Amino acid sequence: MTMNHTTNHRLATLAIAAVLCLPCSQLFADSTAPAPAATLSPAIQEALKDFSSDDAKTRREGSAKLQLALAQQLKTLASVDDPEVVSGLDDIFQFNEGLTRWVAEILKLPEEQRKSILEFGFKPEVFPSLALIFTSEPLKRAGGIRAFAKIDDPRATAILASFLDDPDRAVYLAAMEAVWDRKPTDAVVDALWDRAVGDAASNGKAPAEIPFTFRDQPVGGPGMAGGMPSRKLDGNIAVEVLGHIKAPSVPAKIINYLQNFDKATDPGNAPDAGSEKPKIAGGITIYGVNRMYVVQPLYNPMGTSFHNVLKLAEDYNSKDTYPILYKLATEPLRNKIHGMEGNKNPYYYSNRTPAIASMAFAIGQKAEDYKLRQLTMNGPWVFFDLKDETAAMKKLRDWYAANVDKNVPDIATDGATPAPN
Repeated sequence: MTMNHTTNHRLATLAIAAVLCLPCSQLFADSTAPAPAATLSPAIQEALKDFSSDDAKTRREGSAKLQLALAQQLKTLASVDDPEVVSGLDDIFQFNEGLTRWVAEILKLPEEQRKSILEFGFKPEVFPSLALIFTSEPLKRAGGIRAFAKIDDPRATAILASFLDDPDRAVYLAAMEAVWDRKPTDAVVDALWDRAVGDAASNGKAPAEIPFTFRDQPVGGPGMAGGMPSRKLDGNIAVEVLGHIKAPSVPAKIINYLQNFDKATDPGNAPDAGSEKPKIAGGITIYGVNRMYVVQPLYNPMGTSFHNVLKLAEDYNSKDTYPILYKLATEPLRNKIHGMEGNKNPYYYSNRTPAIASMAFAIGQKAEDYKLRQLTMNGPWVFFDLKDETAAMKKLRDWYAANVDKNVPDIATDGATPAPN
């Protein structure tokens, strides 16, 4: 049965009153006029007066009175005989739950910021979707985010940014979609960067039966290990969003990561041969020796921090990234793999190959001109052999000399000459 407008409005008003009053010890501790009297029952108003007392015993009594008043209010709400009201109580209690969770979050903010967010959040066009976003059901939260995304306000962007790191996959995918066409903020960029590059694991579960989508396109299955989806699972989508929003702060993040990567992966920082224990250097976890971990993306090309950063370097094509990309593309040969694709197509891959491909594409070069090809769809870029890789390095060197640094050294025939520091 559908509730009429009057009944629905009455329930919403009662629910909001309960939400506003629940954490009042923090909301109104410094105020003698805690809330508009029109929204509060006499019992709640009396309890709030006790909350502003300087006497600890009186404040404790006020807390007990307020709890009783709220409990009686909810009892009254649940005891209504109107069948239309009863049929909609579940939705109203979920609404109340979500709005209460939101208020509890904003109470942690500084006073001026809290006032601004309260004013924004309780606008008639805002609080219904806010209540959905902060419920405990992931799919309802995702739906609330999609509705909330239509609100054009910097405070809405700040709230959406907080859900980019949500443990539930449906929620953070909806949040990534919601920020797609919004002006990027530091909070949005940092959260997306952390998902694209970070190593932490999600704490939430993604229902395997849910067909997840991003911008109306299906995305891969949850890929869960023990029911726990990896943070890196949708790192490629975070890369796609960052590439679309073109945030000015991203090139500096790319450079910082690749410089740390270069320092951390120097042979002097590698673990001892045969060691199974990883080593942390420059904020990067190193497995194996002689940059062997650089080859690991060969088997999981979309799930690694290094390759995601290189993809962002291509998307942003910032001249500031050229020096570190060129250094990685022309460094000494420390590791290589020879293999066969389908038992008939030889391929070659080294510690330099990913950076060669990334820089070539960033400067507008074609794969065929460098004799690069992909292994499988969306797989890593490879060469036929070392000879082709050396020729590609020489092409990059010629471009770099003509456009960046005319004094850059030549590439040796064996491809082993490093770029200058």
